[in-house]
Amino acid sequence: MVNDSRSVAVGRGTLLRSDSVQLEVHRILFVITGLDYGGAETQLRDLAIVFARRGLSVGVVSMMSPVAYVDDLAHAGIRVWSLDMKRKWPDPKMVWRLARIVREFKPDIVHSHMIHANLLARASRAGGWRKAPLVCTVHSVNEGGRLRMYAYRVTDCWASITTNVSQAAVDRYVAVGAAPAGHITYVPNGVDMSRFCPDEERRTAVRHSLGLAADECVILAVARFEEAKNHAGILRTFERVLETHPSATLLLVGQGMLFNATRTLATTLHVADSVRFLGIRNDIPDLMRASDLYLMSSLWEGLPMVLLEAAASGLPAVATDVGGNPTAVLDGISGRIVSPNDDEALAAALIEVLNMSPAARRSWGHAARELVQTSFSLESVADHWLGLYMRLMESNTP
Repeated sequence: MVNDSRSVAVGRGTLLRSDSVQLEVHRILFVITGLDYGGAETQLRDLAIVFARRGLSVGVVSMMSPVAYVDDLAHAGIRVWSLDMKRKWPDPKMVWRLARIVREFKPDIVHSHMIHANLLARASRAGGWRKAPLVCTVHSVNEGGRLRMYAYRVTDCWASITTNVSQAAVDRYVAVGAAPAGHITYVPNGVDMSRFCPDEERRTAVRHSLGLAADECVILAVARFEEAKNHAGILRTFERVLETHPSATLLLVGQGMLFNATRTLATTLHVADSVRFLGIRNDIPDLMRASDLYLMSSLWEGLPMVLLEAAASGLPAVATDVGGNPTAVLDGISGRIVSPNDDEALAAALIEVLNMSPAARRSWGHAARELVQTSFSLESVADHWLGLYMRLMESNTP
């Protein structure tokens, strides 16, 4: 609620002010660096579709040519624009191109995601449009070094509000001066609880299709093959796990610049026979149902969508103590949280969970799903965003 004198119907995107002026969110324009198979991109897709289903007009601008989710968005009636930016080579003309799209679409709210899109939207608002509030969402505790933090600081005045997906990340951005304390807030990611859920029948079918034995312990990790995700640490950890659980299988899902190097390391460590590199997959919910344990060894994070998806799927998890991970995995209740870049601690935690009885693991998985249902469901997060949008619209209204 905004305050006791106002009536809010968040599900419809409507706010009735105390002076009887009704504000409504009709049109939302999302801006993102690129549409790919990542957590930020998945969250944008899910929110856009939820809002479209609620009757709002939604548009999406991708700075780079999209490689994922275009069909999903189109099926929901959501228009997608591409600015066709080449990776790492932003074109100043995109500032004016985005401004033209904003003027054409006439959104009530512009909501950007990830650093390049956040900075582009701020520059475009400064030079081409001012009416619609601008929300800038950061999806990590670490989006780069001093230059990027300085860019955030000097452009902060053109954002209506900055948000981050974990409180730890909010605190860091304030500490490094990227955003003032009163101008950045925490809004979590949300998960579609109907899509990510346990299903024993599907579990059996998927394990059979993958050639997995009924009693085979399966560890799952879904992430881009890049430095932050620390796949080398995953393999070094798994090498230790195989010493006590030689029949364990590790499923690695994703692509990225370090994909080939990781495959080579698996051979070097003599674990390749127990590791499956599955590449990009569109059946993540089923892979989670087929698995017994989720693993994340990241060196830095925001609030990983995939951890929330694993929890919603009823999977216990072992994850590193970075970003919002401890809010998604409750240590000793739904999984284990260990220090980052500590292979020995990560292996010990994995072995502990693998040594638990199936009933004990199910208990942790049940606790994980309850946590997501209570704090991170997609519908409740969408309501939160609509409430924030309407407060920003109200502050812009005389």
